[in-house]
Amino acid sequence: MVKPSRRGPMVERLVGSYLVSERRACRVLRVPRATYRYRSCLDPRTELRMRIREIAQARVRYGYRKIRVLLNREG
Repeated sequence: MVKPSRRGPMVERLVGSYLVSERRACRVLRVPRATYRYRSCLDPRTELRMRIREIAQARVRYGYRKIRVLLNREG
């Protein structure tokens, strides 16, 4: 089982190497075209997310509730 994020480059490779259409490449690899064309609109590197990751790495045993308390204390 391959994740959809890993199938995207496979579709691009088929399109580039074999000069087939995007539709055909998606059909061969059984990837919905909507999944292939999807682009996330969220910025994965926002300051809050980075701070959550820092706390989670520093304090491995803390869950999301405790991390939320720490973030609320910081402001």
